[in-house]
Amino acid sequence: TRGDGPMGTDLLRFFIEVDEEITHAGSDVYIPKGRIYCSCGYFPFMNNGGKDGMKDAVKDEIKKIEGEIMQLQKKKDEMKNPFNLDGIKISSDIFKLKQDLDQLNQRLSFAMVRQPDKQLLRYSPDGDVGLTKEGGVCCEVKKGPVVEYHILGRFGVVSAQKEEK
Repeated sequence: TRGDGPMGTDLLRFFIEVDEEITHAGSDVYIPKGRIYCSCGYFPFMNNGGKDGMKDAVKDEIKKIEGEIMQLQKKKDEMKNPFNLDGIKISSDIFKLKQDLDQLNQRLSFAMVRQPDKQLLRYSPDGDVGLTKEGGVCCEVKKGPVVEYHILGRFGVVSAQKEEK
C-alpha cells in the first residue's frame, strides 16, 4: 500500500487464511480462525547511478555547513577581541548555521526512513525492488464489539531465484 508506512513509506501487505484456531500447549497465545496479516517495507528503486538521492544531498549539505562553522569558529578564535562588532556578527552567523544544521539533521532522519541503507533490505532478482529483511505478523482478535490486532511476531524475507530446468 502506498504511503501507509512510517513517514509515508510504502508497505507490502498480505495475509494468510487460517481455517481453524491455532494454539500451543502451555502458552496463552493463540491465533483465532481467520486471517494472519503480514507487512514489511517496500522500496522500489529507480536507476540512480548508485546514489541515495535525497540522503546523499542532505549529507553533502551538512558537511558544507559544518565546514563553514569550523571556518567561522577559527576566525573568531583568532580575534583579539571577540566581543567587537565583527565577533558578534561571526557569533550570529555561527548560531544561524547551527540552526540550519539542526533542520538538515531532521531532514536526514526523514531521508533515512524513506531511503534505508541497502544492507537493511533484501532485493528482487532484478534489483529494482527492496523489501525490509524483517516484517511484522499480527492477527485480528474480536472481543465483543471491539476489534484488536495482536502482534504475533516477525517474519524474514529472502530473495529467491526460480531454478531453470
